[in-house]
Amino acid sequence: MKKQKSEREIAFYTRGVRGHEQLGVCREYAGLFLGTKEGEGFVFSDEGSLGDENLPGLAALRGKAQAGELRAVVCAELCVLCRSGFEFVEAARFFEGAGVSLIFVKDRIDLSSAIGRTLLYTAEMFSSLERGVAAANIRENMRTLARTGRWLGGVTPTGYDSRRVPGQPAGEKAYRLELNPAQAKTIALIYQLFLEMDSLSKVTAELAKRKVATKNGRAFSRFTVRQILGNPVYMRADQDAYLYFKRLRAEVCSPEEAFDGSKGMMVYNKTAQHPGQTTQQREISEWIVAVGEHEGIISGAEWVASAGQLFRNKSKTLRKPKSDHGLLAELLICGDCGAHMRPKLIKVKEDGEPSFSYLCERKEQSRSTECDMLNLSGRLADAAIDSVLQTLDPSEPDLLPSHPQGPLTEETLTAHKRRIAERQAKITENEEGISGLVFSLINAIDKSAYEEIIKQIDLLHDENAALRQSLEEMEAMISHHPLDNSHREALGNLLENWSVRYRDVSMARKRAALRSLVDTIRWDGEELLVKFVGGAQFAVKPY
Repeated sequence: MKKQKSEREIAFYTRGVRGHEQLGVCREYAGLFLGTKEGEGFVFSDEGSLGDENLPGLAALRGKAQAGELRAVVCAELCVLCRSGFEFVEAARFFEGAGVSLIFVKDRIDLSSAIGRTLLYTAEMFSSLERGVAAANIRENMRTLARTGRWLGGVTPTGYDSRRVPGQPAGEKAYRLELNPAQAKTIALIYQLFLEMDSLSKVTAELAKRKVATKNGRAFSRFTVRQILGNPVYMRADQDAYLYFKRLRAEVCSPEEAFDGSKGMMVYNKTAQHPGQTTQQREISEWIVAVGEHEGIISGAEWVASAGQLFRNKSKTLRKPKSDHGLLAELLICGDCGAHMRPKLIKVKEDGEPSFSYLCERKEQSRSTECDMLNLSGRLADAAIDSVLQTLDPSEPDLLPSHPQGPLTEETLTAHKRRIAERQAKITENEEGISGLVFSLINAIDKSAYEEIIKQIDLLHDENAALRQSLEEMEAMISHHPLDNSHREALGNLLENWSVRYRDVSMARKRAALRSLVDTIRWDGEELLVKFVGGAQFAVKPY
């Protein structure tokens, strides 16, 4: 339990070889303005520089503050505690959150005062500006590197060797990836197995069974296989790759004509790395992608398909059946309660064919008290849907997806864009207003005026947050993201050749093909209501 602020202690922090002199300045200030007596207060000190990772004094000071035992921290000057404006803002916010006043004697800064708060807001604004400029410079450098397609170093991905590019200017080094044929075969095998088995565990088990090891001679783990499947460096830079990254709004730095399939993909800004934290993958919309100088191993279509399976397996909302039988296992929904219907094995016949039924999960879990939907013969249901897919013509209306919003008139589009521009202008106006209010805090010595300005800043911040959300929704409404003609043609070809192409493939692959054509299948006890991705619906009787 934290003490009342009046009961808390003063702390002094010093750093470096002149710590004794710093402490004298701090104690003198505390005696004159904070009412401390000689020898009172905690003293924390460090010998190293602020760049050192090991600063036990500073760590102990922060711990004391978090425990609620301090009311003020006094330092001789800013450079004792902070190396930059960003670190100043971070330290100020940390101690503010702990209810501790931060004071720098020689700089005449007391962050609990109105002037100190003004300085903090100003520092925050410039720190934000500094981070924005730095981020922009980093992205510009990445764009420049992306256009070269060069390998920047690090752990060389399995399937390639890192080679230095000869003929570089003195003092400069450049590297490129060269295909390692033996390892490339392993990569191709991993993608092939995953597309067929749709399971990381089964892929690792199959690799172990075939005695396929990593380049370090170890058995493949699920984590290693997942990393390989999620690495776009293996993708050939073909039209499927180009359309995939364009649809997901990644920043593509190479022209479309460069995506001819002869080279592989190179991706920058793929992960966010922070000291002491696990590396996080960024959203694909933040990636900077380009055609590399290396040879790809996997086609764009195969890589996109495996990425889709990885996402589906990871998602908690998308269904992945555990059994190896039941074509409809991922799509079938109970028409009574809306729960999924899973395949339940009854027995295996003499000819090896499974006899199973689709059972409502809520019915099973509640023992028929919350749902009493009739079980559905798995063999008959699968055969019925299979027959429908064989007889449908891809040219039938609403089978395949089209533009989600439909065509917009020129007048509607112009008006919509005008409203977007108005919101963008308002956001800019509010940001300028916030900057002006921050500077006006300097003259707001009166406490009531100071609090009113802070209130206005908060209101503008909230208004901009609402405007940005509205702006994203409006831009999404007119963003040109129809499914590409090549994708529609692929779906049409899949439907047209269903009986031939998917006769002897694995169940995982057959389910994946069905998912690309059908949105949902609902069982009402008498009929199967099949809804295709284009919106068309058909009622099918399984008996």
